This record gives sequence, C-alpha cells and structure tokens, in this order.
Amino acid sequence: MRCGQNLKDLYAYEVKFIFDPDKLEVVKAESNIKGFSVSPIIKNNEITIAHTKIGNVEGEKGNLAI
Repeated sequence: MRCGQNLKDLYAYEVKFIFDPDKLEVVKAESNIKGFSVSPIIKNNEITIAHTKIGNVEGEKGNLAI
C-alpha cells in the first residue's frame, strides 16, 4: 500500500510505476479517497493510475493511503 505523507491539499493524483509483466499482474487498482478513478492504463512495463475528487470539496491533508 502506498501512503501519502504530510499532504497539504491533495485533490487529484496520477502515478506511474514500472514493473515486470512476466512477474506481476495488475489485478485491481482502487483508491481510499472518494471521487473518480481512471481505469489503469498499461503499456508494456508501465502502469498509470489516476484519481480525482469531484466537486467543490477540500483536498486531503495529513497522512493517508491513496
């Protein structure tokens, strides 16, 4: 699990990971933050995951699993 630390105003994020598709399989990607997640985009050995909150709401603060 990836954790955000000392977050100040996180409203959206996009992360990219490099992995070995011969050793790992993407099964599921989800966020603990309410909002909208983009389906994982997998190209060769790179995966992109993105998520955003929706509406006029405050960004996340502190430490939390994203």
